Amino acid sequence: MKIGKIPYVQLNEEDKMKTKIILLLIIPLVFSCENKHAVKNSEIYRANVHQARQELIFPDTIYIDSIYIGHINYIDEFDKYTKTVNEESGVYRLIDFNYVFNDYLITDDSKLEKMVNERSPAFNVHKIELKPIQPKKKGVMYLQGFIKDLVVFDTIKNISYDEPIDGIEQKYFIRKKVVVR
Repeated sequence: MKIGKIPYVQLNEEDKMKTKIILLLIIPLVFSCENKHAVKNSEIYRANVHQARQELIFPDTIYIDSIYIGHINYIDEFDKYTKTVNEESGVYRLIDFNYVFNDYLITDDSKLEKMVNERSPAFNVHKIELKPIQPKKKGVMYLQGFIKDLVVFDTIKNISYDEPIDGIEQKYFIRKKVVVR
């Protein structure tokens, strides 16, 4: 778990959506995962150990050119700070699943972080909907990526330009083997 200061981002009251997008783009750059783990196929890995549960709901076998939409059931101890995502309430929480669907297993977490090409933000604190996946070739594929859960503390409106924002981040790595027929 990373605990630290996040650079201040001024909120524009007239356009909160732009501000949220800026936060989504800037905040992930501030944090990075430092833990390394042994990799076993089709399992879920935690960057740091604490009470959490992630369950990737996606078929083990799918068919070429068909569209599949999976999701992740997600519970984390960050729920004690807030049970909402993307809402300003003194504690701001962002959860997303960054992933890649490809034909080889990426065993190094740091390499996987650099190779993800899809991002599915959570709109519900306990469920992350994946974007539609439509395989184009047969064979063994891997749905792999990481959940990033970020909590930013304090009401951003009440701090000055030069004050940092406190926040914590947690990452969970997920890898699933999928057969495409």
